[in-house]
Amino acid sequence: SYQQVIVATGSTAVIPKITGIEHKNVATYQQILSEQTELKQNIAIIGTGGVAIDTCLYALKHQDKTHDYYQHWGVDVSNQSGGLVGKMPANNPRSITLTQRKVRKPGTGLGKTTVWIHRQELKDFGVKVVSGASYQKIDQDGLHLTVRNKDKLVPAEQIILCAGQQPQTPTFLQQLTIPYQIVGAAKENT
Repeated sequence: SYQQVIVATGSTAVIPKITGIEHKNVATYQQILSEQTELKQNIAIIGTGGVAIDTCLYALKHQDKTHDYYQHWGVDVSNQSGGLVGKMPANNPRSITLTQRKVRKPGTGLGKTTVWIHRQELKDFGVKVVSGASYQKIDQDGLHLTVRNKDKLVPAEQIILCAGQQPQTPTFLQQLTIPYQIVGAAKENT
């Protein structure tokens, strides 16, 4: 007999209420990162938080055998140039646009010691950012937005949902007769 149950069931992606959200070109970040869904070349990402930036950088670096951390940041591993030799231009295999409802820089809320690195990488790879967006619909042409009272189409053959996570808590908790504790993403709404 157990004395306590620890519930660590994780989270699921928030699915925003947008017309066409069920379109075949829409995937969650979980489907992309677990490689259940193949990455396309022209991508729109809904969200600009930590998961969105991680998913974006994964898409940019995934299957790019030429990406090398040391070359990207200009580190001389032979130590013949005093440590730094200058950054290499980023090899951008995909066109990616990050979109968000709020008007702010991408990655706001991430740690101050790393957010500048992510923003620099997004810039190096030529990632576009659209802020202050109202999501209108998704169709075969891409992601339709309204930005500053003007309609805008973000052409995309794939839309990746990174609009947050919601706890994935099991429904049987109310039936447990022993103490339980919810931990991790199952507990916190991020």
